[in-house]
Amino acid sequence: MTSSRVFSSLSSLLFLAVCAYAGAALRGSADGVELMTVSAVTVTESAELDGIVLRRERVLPRGAELVPAAENGLRLPAGTAIALPDGTRELTGHSCVFFSQTDGFEALAPEAPEETDAAALDRLLAASPAESGKSGGRLVSGFDWYYAAYADTAGESIRTGECRVRFDGFEETVSARAVSVSDESGRRFILLRLTEGGADYLSLRKTKAEIVFSEHRGLKLPAQAVRHDADGTDYVYVLCAGVVERRGAELIYSDKDCCLADPNGSGDALREGERVILSGTDIYEGKVLTQ
Repeated sequence: MTSSRVFSSLSSLLFLAVCAYAGAALRGSADGVELMTVSAVTVTESAELDGIVLRRERVLPRGAELVPAAENGLRLPAGTAIALPDGTRELTGHSCVFFSQTDGFEALAPEAPEETDAAALDRLLAASPAESGKSGGRLVSGFDWYYAAYADTAGESIRTGECRVRFDGFEETVSARAVSVSDESGRRFILLRLTEGGADYLSLRKTKAEIVFSEHRGLKLPAQAVRHDADGTDYVYVLCAGVVERRGAELIYSDKDCCLADPNGSGDALREGERVILSGTDIYEGKVLTQ
């Protein structure tokens, strides 16, 4: 076994040991009652995307030059002069960003990227790009750009509206808006509009991404700990100084694994750090338990 594999195995064992210790520290028992210390967590709902980035772009002919010369990724004002190879000049009609490289997809993208649909995405994903490197660069106009993609099965919950996206190769997320969502031949089509992202994002074209479309922060509870009044009010029992007390638990999120209670509840609401009773017999408010 190589040293790298030994290190990997030891790291995995250490990680599992730490997790086991942390789990034991959060759980305990008193007089036959199982307890758990409540902590706040953030649960995100996300899906994997696979698609293509679209912009309003113009490819400059080989030999064309900007006057004055522009650095890569620099935003140029409207009216910037372009010296064309035939000796004529023209002015840009809009503010735009100069990018020295092309990838061959510029001519294939729709003129109005905001109107891209699933059929257009299929054509783009199947298309072969034109030969790049035979141009004078490209001008990207406007302040918004688009990402058309298909989502994996987790994308069934995606709706139009605000979200955040993390593209492959980037650690941070950028804000986006899902402007079009539809089901096409068993696949979830999504068109995102974005306005964030610097020059580094100009190189994106065919790429994968993660969309975070929902985020919840609350006090994590196993479903078994949550009790219900006849009127539907949710609550839990906690152990405080050896005495069972009732705490309100307004649920803000739930799935098959856990529930999240509002961490900012008022009055007798559950608080972070309290010990919740998970299981036990004949549990009622005011009961004294031996710890």
